[in-house]
Amino acid sequence: MVSTAHEISYAALTNDFAFCQLFFPTYGVLAWYAVDQKKFQLLPGADDYDFVQTDPSWSWDEKYIVFARAHTKNEYHKDITNIRTHIENADIHELNQRFPIQYDLYRIPFNQGQGGTPEPLQGAGRNGMSNYFPRYSPDGKWIVFTRSKTGIMLQPDSELFIIPAAGGVPRRMQCNRKLFNSWHSFAPNGKWMLFSSKANTPFTEIFLTHIDKNGLDSPPVCLSRFSDDRYAANVPEFVNIEAGTIKRIVISDQ
Repeated sequence: MVSTAHEISYAALTNDFAFCQLFFPTYGVLAWYAVDQKKFQLLPGADDYDFVQTDPSWSWDEKYIVFARAHTKNEYHKDITNIRTHIENADIHELNQRFPIQYDLYRIPFNQGQGGTPEPLQGAGRNGMSNYFPRYSPDGKWIVFTRSKTGIMLQPDSELFIIPAAGGVPRRMQCNRKLFNSWHSFAPNGKWMLFSSKANTPFTEIFLTHIDKNGLDSPPVCLSRFSDDRYAANVPEFVNIEAGTIKRIVISDQ
């Protein structure tokens, strides 16, 4: 397992119902958990305290980790010793202008925990945008990531892009809806991908798209059975089980 450690994040509640918070890490390094030793260890090459390193994702052969990186932004906190969630009488667009941050994607070898030199992932950085939430396809051919003008979560202009796993020319996916696209997940066979969008409602809904062997995606289908006028459906994951194993899904008020 790999995760962000020593993380400090900026968080603010907005006056915008659909985009009710601005959240992003301003500081952090990557650490991996050694099961046999039952402890976390920093990953060399992704442990530079001049940057925030976050949002890691393993390649399916476990040889590489792709992550989002930006220069630290701790100056956004008035009192670094008393971090708290701010309540702002402003919408997400106003806060984005006041607290901009842009991440680039980097790839680093895991190398049995020894890490290495992080390399910019061509096509997913230094493009005047924020690039984050990378996910490898199960066959190892592609990386799908989220891109927006700023931030790392709940951005109205966020869209999905696909690039070759080693980097290359990014292609905007045609499955993108008109408002907020992120939190994607590949099926185990790599032919399908789930993602969340706010195209139809302030509450996120789950959409499904097909991806062919050339990385081309189909127009999406909304999985309306997961939609609800009281709840957001987000961060979907495929479950690799036999059809019919899950008889029904109930949304509980508890």
